[in-house]
This record gives sequence, structure tokens and C-alpha cells, in this order.
Amino acid sequence: MVQSHTVKAYDAELNELRSIISQMGGLAEAQVAAAIDALVKRDSDAAQRVVAADKAIDALDADAERLALQIIALRAPMADDLREIISALKISALLERVGDYAKNIAKRSTVLAQLESAETVTIIPQMARIAAQMVK
Repeated sequence: MVQSHTVKAYDAELNELRSIISQMGGLAEAQVAAAIDALVKRDSDAAQRVVAADKAIDALDADAERLALQIIALRAPMADDLREIISALKISALLERVGDYAKNIAKRSTVLAQLESAETVTIIPQMARIAAQMVK
């Protein structure tokens, strides 16, 4: 349950942290889908775009960590707020890892795309859908 604080700037900072985590989740989900699509279609250009886009997730992770530490240092959050901020830090790190996994899939797909006859494993898209559902 989101509560209102006396200091509106504190609410704004918490909302910004929530927004960053939400953006990271959306980007991570899109990156995994794009990496799997590049793998299945053997599209090296799309895979390179996934690798390059990982920097956006890394930047958001750094922003989330910076903001969380700033809130802890300046606002001295208690109880629910502190738990939410610590959870945001953990979620941010996990979403950054998901982005790294997407980047690794994309890197491997560029190698597989260069092979003359690489059989596409039909279960990979199904596995990706299950993983995407877990991230949501």
C-alpha cells in the first residue's frame, strides 16, 4: 500500500525509484524477446542491437542504485519504505542480470547465424515465453 508522506519530495523520489524499476522490467523483457527472435531468425543485425541496448539496462541499474542510496542516506526511511527500497535494489540487480542474459543469448546467436546448417531448437521460443512470464 502506497502511503503519502509529509515531505512530497520523498514521495517523488520513491515514485522515481518505482518508475526506474518498471522501466528496467520492460526493457529486460523486450531484450529477452529480441534476443530469442534474433536467435530463431538467425539475424545477426538484430542480435547486435540487443548487445548494444544492454547499456540502457545497465544505466538504469546504476540510476536505481544511486537513487536508493540517496534516499537511504538523506531520508532515513523506516519500516515499509526501507523494505521497499531494499527490494528495489535487489530487483534492479536481478533485472540487470536478465539483461546480461539477453546480451549473452544475442552474442551466441551471432555465432550460430554464421554456421551453414544450424538446426533451430524448437523448444527455445517456448522456454523464452515461460521465462518472460516469470519476469512479469
